Amino acid sequence: MALLELATPMKERRFDDTNDMTDARKISFPLQLVILLLSTFASALLAGVTVTYGIRSDIRDILTRQEMGQQIQNERLNTMHETILEYKKRQELMEIEIRNLTVSVNDMKAKFK
Repeated sequence: MALLELATPMKERRFDDTNDMTDARKISFPLQLVILLLSTFASALLAGVTVTYGIRSDIRDILTRQEMGQQIQNERLNTMHETILEYKKRQELMEIEIRNLTVSVNDMKAKFK
């Protein structure tokens, strides 16, 4: 209702019993009001776009960090697997050396008996 109060009809309105409605074609708004409404709408639209862009940028940053974190975890996991395999090979080699030493010691004991 406040907008209609600010609007000024082009012609003076007449009120009679049969027609008490304002003809919408005859209503005019001050230029300042139109500019104010358009600038308010544009500001709200721009603010929404800015917030949306900021959120998208934050999401991209989070996804990038997650991907980098996942890559680092994969590299660490691969390094740990390689280290475990290396230790298993060393253990097998030590077992073989122990067997060979045991056989050598038993051979030497047998020669000296």
